[in-house]
This record gives sequence, C-alpha cells and structure tokens, in this order.
Amino acid sequence: SAKREAIVEERRVFVERILRERYACEACRITPVGGWRARPSTDCHELLRRSQGSPIVPSQGLTADDVVACCRTCHDWITTNPAEAVALGLARWGMRDNPPSTGVASVP
Repeated sequence: SAKREAIVEERRVFVERILRERYACEACRITPVGGWRARPSTDCHELLRRSQGSPIVPSQGLTADDVVACCRTCHDWITTNPAEAVALGLARWGMRDNPPSTGVASVP
C-alpha cells in the first residue's frame, strides 16, 4: 500500500541519516563483543523493542535519542542479551521497571 511504502521510505531516510552522522559503532567500547576500536556502524538499534511499542519512524515519535548506531556484531549481542544491554544503557524494558519474569519461582 502507499501508506506502507511511505513508512518504509521514511525509515530508510532516518536510518541513513543516523548511520551517516554516527559512523562508528556506539556499542563497541561497552559490550563484551566489542573491541578497543569501534567498528563501522551498519545498524540502527531501537533502545525500546518494537514489540514493546517503539515507534519505527519519526512521524510516529521516533527520535535520534531513541536509537543506537552499532555494528552487526554488537547489535546481535544487544538483542540476545537484553538484561545486560539494559544495564549498559543499550536497551530499555519499555513500560516495565523490571525485566520480564522468567516464570521461575525463587526459593526463600
């Protein structure tokens, strides 16, 4: 649809601008998989997951402060290690103050 195509184009322009302005990975120096020297940024990672309500384009409320420009290695680490990423400021839990429940009861 024309509406979807407009959103895709708006997202493409936004990501290109972020990656042009932030050419070095912003996560390399703070993630365990990063190096002493930042790799080139290739991805635009939203701090709040889309499944938790993150907007995907500026017209929906997304700002440059809501994303991290990162390399693929760090982006993969961020998405597979959410609790650690939150602790490092590379992700947010969304509306919740605490991480999601694991479903495992703690023993007193």
